Amino acid sequence: MTTAVPRRTRAARPALPAVALVRRRVAVEHLGWVEITAHDQALCEVVVCALGDHSRLRARTHAGAHRVLDQAEGYLQAYGRSHVRQGRLRQLPAAPPLDLALLSPFTRDVLEATCSIPFGAYLTYGGVARLLGRPGAARAVGQALGRNPIPIFIPCHRVLSHQGLGGFTSGLPIKLLLMELEDIASERR
Repeated sequence: MTTAVPRRTRAARPALPAVALVRRRVAVEHLGWVEITAHDQALCEVVVCALGDHSRLRARTHAGAHRVLDQAEGYLQAYGRSHVRQGRLRQLPAAPPLDLALLSPFTRDVLEATCSIPFGAYLTYGGVARLLGRPGAARAVGQALGRNPIPIFIPCHRVLSHQGLGGFTSGLPIKLLLMELEDIASERR
């Protein structure tokens, strides 16, 4: 008689209540168009477009007052003006709350560790893995960063490959531009 081995299943993620999402397009100095999406409590998505490329932008946006979008827009405007090339780093305002609830615990850990990298500094994928106490997880860190729904606010552009740039979901030209704005590792570009 054989006994069936129970299949291992992933724990189901808790169901989230339906929320109304609103989005806004923001023209950011030195960067171009950024589309931000939020609900009443937190920012949940950022889409960065190359200068002149609007193909990734959605048609409907929210122009009225919205606490989270207003805070995100203020942060982006300050970020665009705060580049090191002007000889001084301005203090960035507080970022809005970020919604990472739909991401796996490992991805959230990676993104939270990435938020600890200061403006103008960088780590490698392996460096982030070591921060998490998982020194062999550099590739998994890169994959988690590829799922970052909120670039700039979660500065995945500050994480590089030990061999060079690595990847960036919005494209390497955008990563290079963000790195240039922060004067990150000019020898690695």
